[in-house]
This record gives sequence, C-alpha cells and structure tokens, in this order.
Amino acid sequence: MLQTLKRLRKLLSVPLQWLVILAMAVMVLDVLWGVLGNALAPVANAETGAVESAPVYEWLKLHIGFDWVSELATCLLVWIGLLGSCVAYERKAHLGVDVLTSRLAPETRKLSELFVHLLVGTFAAVALLYGGFEAFREAYFPPAGLSAVQLADFKPEVMTQLQIPKAIGITLAVPIAGVVFTLLALENFLETLLSPPTELTDPSETTEVSHG
Repeated sequence: MLQTLKRLRKLLSVPLQWLVILAMAVMVLDVLWGVLGNALAPVANAETGAVESAPVYEWLKLHIGFDWVSELATCLLVWIGLLGSCVAYERKAHLGVDVLTSRLAPETRKLSELFVHLLVGTFAAVALLYGGFEAFREAYFPPAGLSAVQLADFKPEVMTQLQIPKAIGITLAVPIAGVVFTLLALENFLETLLSPPTELTDPSETTEVSHG
C-alpha cells in the first residue's frame, strides 16, 4: 500500500505544483489589472467638480471590465492557499516547531511524528474532505424533499461578476485539498511506521528544502 501511495504522490506532485504556480501567476496579473483600473478610474476635476475619465478607461471597462477582479482574486486566493498547503506538506516544507522533537530520543521522536501525521490525516479527512464535500453538496445540489416545481427553480448561488457557481469557484477547493492532505498524511504515517527510528530525519538537521 505504501508503494502505491508513493506512486500516486509522484503522479500528483508535479501537476499540483504547476497548478499552484499558474494560479499564482494569474492572480498577480489579476491584481495588476485591478491596480491599472484604479489608476485610470474617473476622478473629479478640482476646479469644475465634473467627473472626467480617460477614453482608454472607458474602452477597457466596456470591452474587458474591472468589476470581476475582486471576485477572481478571492477564488484564486482560496485555491492557492489550500493547494499550496498541500504542496508544502508534500515537500515537507510546511511550518513546524522542532525545538522539542529535535531533543527527543529516536523512538520517542518516531511516536511524536506518528501522532502528528495521525492528527493531520484525521483533520484532513473529517474537516476538509468530509466537511468540504458536504458544504459543496449543500451549495451546489438541491436539498432533498423539494417538489418538482422547486427542483426546476433551484439554482446554486452564482458569483455576481464571474457568473460561475460559488460552490465551484470557492467551496470545491476544500474537499480537493482534503483528498490530497489525507493521502499524503496516510503515506507519511505508513512510511514513519515502517521505518526504524534511527532512519528518521532529525528535524534539527534539515536546514533547507530540496527543490529537485
């Protein structure tokens, strides 16, 4: 099972990292577009009080728009935060306080690492995977017990500017991250469980993260 999880992690690792990189690049462009819109936005003339706007602003607002910038940034921030956390956990680059564990004996350190992986896996499975899926289901699909007329009229909440369901733009990121976190935590737990205590990496000796 451990080898299967390792192969699955290698299969997901690179696409997940590139997805986060792409989302981050899009968010940077999105924010820069918002900054440009604010810089070109109409301002009141100090002498006449009339609101003046540059022709280029009116053209950009008409053909591309600026109102969707905030909603897109919100969606990307959620996806980057959750999937980026998965990438950090997969690369063992997540934040951790090793002042205590670095001083423990190898056997005790192994138990502490097993406990940590168990906590991460439990939280991911219960809060992110199960809780996130339930939140997505309630937001995207009609509740049980509706009449035929109510089912026909049911529509999931749609984001005002992007015109996509909020459940897909934001909520869906939670159960997806839950799946990845759960698989990674399970792999780390089994790897730690099957490794002799002397072969476990001492956190105090890890000074940098490998990017190979």
